[in-house]
Amino acid sequence: MIDRGWMTPHFRVHEMACPCGKCGALANMQLEFMERLEDMRVNHYGYPMMINSAFRCDYYAPLIGVGVGDEHNTGWAADIRVTSDAQRYLLLEGARKAGFPRIGLGKTFMHVGCGPQYPSPRLWTYYP
Repeated sequence: MIDRGWMTPHFRVHEMACPCGKCGALANMQLEFMERLEDMRVNHYGYPMMINSAFRCDYYAPLIGVGVGDEHNTGWAADIRVTSDAQRYLLLEGARKAGFPRIGLGKTFMHVGCGPQYPSPRLWTYYP
């Protein structure tokens, strides 16, 4: 960690922390994931990125209707807020160039992940 408030020069601990408020999982993100996310932000996307969701503990994941044991539970993924088709395109290009092998496209977010235990490469959508 850079210091107590920052995980990388552009991502704060609280952005990546589990939002449940019970587990205290503040910095359970994988170093390799954070390095790729920082590389994407600085070298391939070039703009600030709003993180919707990163680490999720086993308690919190079922509360929001997702499974336990996915890339978020292991610190290998984050969902980035998307506000336009143009931004989605630039984020997708940035994620690919940063080496993210798992990308999911939603209407309001984009999932990026690089968990080594998950099938890769993969590209999917969350909407029809």
